[in-house]
Amino acid sequence: MNLKNQLRLYMDRNELSATQLAKRSGVSKQVISLWLSGGSPRKLEQVKQVAAALGTTIDNLCYGNAIEENKNGFSQIPDDDWISGVFEIKLRKIKL
Repeated sequence: MNLKNQLRLYMDRNELSATQLAKRSGVSKQVISLWLSGGSPRKLEQVKQVAAALGTTIDNLCYGNAIEENKNGFSQIPDDDWISGVFEIKLRKIKL
């Protein structure tokens, strides 16, 4: 899962709106709205503040768990966004 999906998941679990999360974390509502629309974070400190406000770690917030349990206790299979995020590799040309 990517940040957008994980952030929405944790906000739903904590029953928080973007405005409430912004107040709780000290990160502006515009930044949180950017992340919810799929934008990438620019400052690690902001991610850290939001993760702390949601009661999770940066790793869980950005990458999430492979399997999330729903309300009935059944596990969901990871979606394509999560799987593609795991296998995304950037290659650089190395000069010798």
